[in-house]
Amino acid sequence: MRGKIPWDKERKGAYTLREWEIDPVCSALLILDMQRGYIDPNEGVGKVLKQSYPEIHHYYYDRIRQVALPNILRLRDFFRQHHLEVFYTRLGFQLPEGRDLPEWSWKRALLRHYHEQESCLFYKETREYELVEELQPLPGELVLDKNSLNPFNSTPLNQLLRNMGPENLVITGVLTNAAVESTAGGAGDMGYNVMVAEDACAAYNREDHENPLRSTNFYVVKTTDEIINILAPLLVPQK
Repeated sequence: MRGKIPWDKERKGAYTLREWEIDPVCSALLILDMQRGYIDPNEGVGKVLKQSYPEIHHYYYDRIRQVALPNILRLRDFFRQHHLEVFYTRLGFQLPEGRDLPEWSWKRALLRHYHEQESCLFYKETREYELVEELQPLPGELVLDKNSLNPFNSTPLNQLLRNMGPENLVITGVLTNAAVESTAGGAGDMGYNVMVAEDACAAYNREDHENPLRSTNFYVVKTTDEIINILAPLLVPQK
């Protein structure tokens, strides 16, 4: 049933939309780039951070394990329970040597000139490219492969959402200041009602996580508890 929900928090010096009416059935969960190469502390990026940036490694993987992943699982289970759409994305090269990226891409250049650092850059079909075990999709859940931070730029996500009906998007995953921020901003600019679950996201340091969530024009920021508590009453069948 359609209903009004708390929307944005009041922001000093800015007009604030305090509540908004949505149809909760038209909601989808986006789980961005929760792949082995980014989430497993012993694979991919984890190896590099552990060796060269141990403080970042400690902060990032503690947040993944203790905060972000548990809350993503809570949201995923909630969306499944209420038969709402769940989408996953995987970020990486789709072709050998990064030929699917533009010539000027730093990632393509890194592959060409610094092959010893390829462990941070993942190809489709490699172990690092795969989603972590805890987030294996069900047969009816779509996985979109992308070579850009924002899946609206390199996958048919927008067309799929228009076809399937979701207009409210809950966004989770990594990195907060990269794929999450880019996707949330793009979706809001396209007219979707976007909620970023701040405790279901992570970045390499606290500042990079918090800065994109401080002042936004295209999406609102909520906790996992807030999102579940907002949507749950509206999803109860009416007698």
